[in-house]
Amino acid sequence: MGPGEGLEAARGGALLVLRWLRGWHQRRVSEECGLSASLISAYEQGKLRIPDDKYMQLAVAFRVSTAAVDRLAAAILAISVEMRLPAATQEEISEVAAQLTDELIVDLRAHALPLVLEFFAEIVAAGEAEAASELEEARRNAGSL
Repeated sequence: MGPGEGLEAARGGALLVLRWLRGWHQRRVSEECGLSASLISAYEQGKLRIPDDKYMQLAVAFRVSTAAVDRLAAAILAISVEMRLPAATQEEISEVAAQLTDELIVDLRAHALPLVLEFFAEIVAAGEAEAASELEEARRNAGSL
Protein backbone atom coordinates (compact mmCIF):
# COMPACT_ATOMS: atom_id res chain seq x y z
CA MET A 1 0.00 0.00 0.00
CA GLY A 2 1.49 3.32 -1.10
CA PRO A 3 1.38 6.61 0.77
CA GLY A 4 -2.13 7.95 1.07
CA GLU A 5 -3.79 4.77 -0.23
CA GLY A 6 -4.98 3.74 3.22
CA LEU A 7 -6.34 7.21 3.91
CA GLU A 8 -8.03 7.33 0.52
CA ALA A 9 -9.62 3.95 1.17
CA ALA A 10 -10.85 5.13 4.60
CA ARG A 11 -12.58 8.20 3.11
CA GLY A 12 -15.65 6.12 2.26
CA GLY A 13 -15.95 5.06 5.88
CA ALA A 14 -15.63 8.69 6.95
CA LEU A 15 -18.46 9.66 4.61
CA LEU A 16 -20.59 6.87 6.06
CA VAL A 17 -19.93 8.12 9.61
CA LEU A 18 -20.78 11.69 8.56
CA ARG A 19 -24.03 10.46 7.06
CA TRP A 20 -24.89 8.65 10.29
CA LEU A 21 -24.00 11.73 12.32
CA ARG A 22 -26.38 13.81 10.21
CA GLY A 23 -29.07 11.12 10.42
CA TRP A 24 -29.29 11.10 6.63
CA HIS A 25 -30.09 8.31 4.20
CA GLN A 26 -28.06 7.95 1.00
CA ARG A 27 -31.01 9.49 -0.84
CA ARG A 28 -30.62 12.68 1.21
CA VAL A 29 -26.87 12.82 0.52
CA SER A 30 -27.69 12.35 -3.16
CA GLU A 31 -30.09 15.31 -3.05
CA GLU A 32 -27.54 17.47 -1.23
CA CYS A 33 -24.63 16.83 -3.60
CA GLY A 34 -26.19 15.81 -6.90
CA LEU A 35 -24.57 12.36 -7.06
CA SER A 36 -26.56 9.15 -7.38
CA ALA A 37 -27.33 7.14 -4.25
CA SER A 38 -25.73 4.07 -5.86
CA LEU A 39 -22.51 6.00 -6.45
CA ILE A 40 -22.52 7.23 -2.84
CA SER A 41 -23.03 3.64 -1.68
CA ALA A 42 -20.06 2.48 -3.76
CA TYR A 43 -17.89 5.25 -2.28
CA GLU A 44 -18.96 4.42 1.29
CA GLN A 45 -18.18 0.75 0.77
CA GLY A 46 -14.79 1.49 -0.76
CA LYS A 47 -15.75 -0.13 -4.05
CA LEU A 48 -14.79 2.98 -6.01
CA ARG A 49 -12.08 5.59 -5.58
CA ILE A 50 -13.60 9.00 -4.89
CA PRO A 51 -12.39 11.53 -7.48
CA ASP A 52 -11.29 14.86 -6.02
CA ASP A 53 -14.19 16.82 -7.52
CA LYS A 54 -16.76 14.35 -6.14
CA TYR A 55 -14.97 14.33 -2.79
CA MET A 56 -15.34 18.11 -2.62
CA GLN A 57 -19.05 17.85 -3.56
CA LEU A 58 -19.61 15.37 -0.74
CA ALA A 59 -17.75 17.46 1.82
CA VAL A 60 -19.79 20.53 0.84
CA ALA A 61 -23.00 18.47 1.13
CA PHE A 62 -22.03 17.53 4.70
CA ARG A 63 -20.99 21.14 5.38
CA VAL A 64 -17.45 20.23 6.41
CA SER A 65 -14.05 20.76 4.83
CA THR A 66 -12.26 17.98 2.99
CA ALA A 67 -9.55 18.37 5.64
CA ALA A 68 -12.12 17.49 8.32
CA VAL A 69 -13.22 14.43 6.33
CA ASP A 70 -9.57 13.41 5.95
CA ARG A 71 -9.02 13.73 9.72
CA LEU A 72 -12.04 11.53 10.30
CA ALA A 73 -10.75 9.04 7.70
CA ALA A 74 -7.34 9.06 9.41
CA ALA A 75 -9.01 8.28 12.74
CA ILE A 76 -10.92 5.39 11.16
CA LEU A 77 -7.72 4.13 9.57
CA ALA A 78 -5.83 4.40 12.87
CA ILE A 79 -8.56 2.47 14.68
CA SER A 80 -8.55 -0.29 12.06
CA VAL A 81 -4.75 -0.50 12.23
CA GLU A 82 -4.86 -0.50 16.04
CA MET A 83 -7.42 -3.30 15.95
CA ARG A 84 -5.24 -5.06 13.34
CA LEU A 85 -8.23 -5.73 11.11
CA PRO A 86 -7.14 -7.56 7.98
CA ALA A 87 -8.34 -6.16 4.65
CA ALA A 88 -10.75 -9.08 4.25
CA THR A 89 -12.37 -8.26 7.57
CA GLN A 90 -12.68 -4.58 6.63
CA GLU A 91 -14.33 -5.64 3.38
CA GLU A 92 -16.76 -7.88 5.29
CA ILE A 93 -17.61 -4.97 7.60
CA SER A 94 -18.35 -2.79 4.56
CA GLU A 95 -20.59 -5.50 3.08
CA VAL A 96 -22.53 -5.86 6.32
CA ALA A 97 -22.86 -2.07 6.65
CA ALA A 98 -24.25 -1.90 3.11
CA GLN A 99 -26.97 -4.38 4.06
CA LEU A 100 -28.15 -2.53 7.15
CA THR A 101 -31.78 -1.55 6.92
CA ASP A 102 -32.83 1.99 7.70
CA GLU A 103 -34.63 0.72 10.81
CA LEU A 104 -31.49 -1.01 12.07
CA ILE A 105 -29.41 2.10 11.39
CA VAL A 106 -31.89 4.14 13.43
CA ASP A 107 -31.68 1.57 16.22
CA LEU A 108 -27.87 1.56 16.11
CA ARG A 109 -27.76 5.34 16.17
CA ALA A 110 -30.09 5.38 19.16
CA HIS A 111 -28.45 2.65 21.23
CA ALA A 112 -25.11 1.24 20.13
CA LEU A 113 -23.23 4.09 18.48
CA PRO A 114 -23.64 7.24 20.59
CA LEU A 115 -20.17 7.09 22.12
CA VAL A 116 -18.45 6.26 18.85
CA LEU A 117 -20.37 8.96 17.02
CA GLU A 118 -19.57 11.47 19.75
CA PHE A 119 -15.89 10.66 19.30
CA PHE A 120 -16.11 11.19 15.54
CA ALA A 121 -18.21 14.33 15.99
CA GLU A 122 -15.42 15.78 18.14
CA ILE A 123 -12.91 15.02 15.38
CA VAL A 124 -15.11 16.71 12.78
CA ALA A 125 -15.75 19.71 15.04
CA ALA A 126 -12.04 20.11 15.66
CA GLY A 127 -11.46 20.02 11.91
CA GLU A 128 -14.17 22.62 11.30
CA ALA A 129 -12.69 24.89 13.98
CA GLU A 130 -9.23 24.53 12.46
CA ALA A 131 -10.58 25.24 8.96
CA ALA A 132 -12.38 28.36 10.24
CA SER A 133 -9.17 29.52 11.93
CA GLU A 134 -7.19 28.96 8.72
CA LEU A 135 -9.80 30.90 6.72
CA GLU A 136 -9.69 33.80 9.17
CA GLU A 137 -5.89 33.86 8.99
CA ALA A 138 -6.03 33.85 5.18
CA ARG A 139 -8.45 36.79 5.28
CA ARG A 140 -6.18 38.72 7.64
CA ASN A 141 -3.18 38.00 5.39
CA ALA A 142 -5.12 39.05 2.30
CA GLY A 143 -6.15 42.28 4.01
CA SER A 144 -2.55 43.15 4.84
CA LEU A 145 -1.44 42.92 1.18
